[in-house]
Amino acid sequence: MPDQASSDVIIRPAGPDQGDIAASLMYATHPVLHDDLYSGNMADIVACCGDIWESKEALESHSVAHGAYAGDTLIGLEIGGTMDLFRARDYVDTELVKGILSATAFEHYDSCFRNRWSYAFPRFPEETYYVGCLAVLPEWHGQGVGRLLLQDAFDRARASKCKDAQLDVYATNPAVHYYQAMGMERLSETRVVALEDTDTPVHYRMIKRFD
Repeated sequence: MPDQASSDVIIRPAGPDQGDIAASLMYATHPVLHDDLYSGNMADIVACCGDIWESKEALESHSVAHGAYAGDTLIGLEIGGTMDLFRARDYVDTELVKGILSATAFEHYDSCFRNRWSYAFPRFPEETYYVGCLAVLPEWHGQGVGRLLLQDAFDRARASKCKDAQLDVYATNPAVHYYQAMGMERLSETRVVALEDTDTPVHYRMIKRFD
């Protein structure tokens, strides 16, 4: 059960503001990926993730995100959807990044994604809700906020007649146990040889099946 601190937190559709916080949360979901794509340039990460967040059409837009708010402050977020949504929006993020990065930096970004990271995340079925981003600010860890966000995603997925919810997580991430406690189980493991020089751990694909 969420503790007393999380009882004051509201989960609601996110707004386009607080892009700096959203960018830090997006980075926290997958720091190795972001460091590799952006060559460790945090200014580029914040600028690109912030613009993606503010866009209405992007894959990781606020318009498809739900935020955890303490008062008016964004303290956590969940971004996800079905394959239809990912298919329709994926190109928007790339175009936004292309407009921000230098030509050399974008060439590196595009090459890393196509030749390395595109293999790290298996595709998912049409009737699956995929959680692409789930993170909570460090000062709110251990207070039940992540549980509220994930349960909200499960509830919306069920209401949309999805058969299951899935997400990817590092095998070494302690959150694996938290996901299992919420009824998720390991579905598959993914290791990409091209990512070995980034010290990327094996990814677990986890699934929550709905009755």
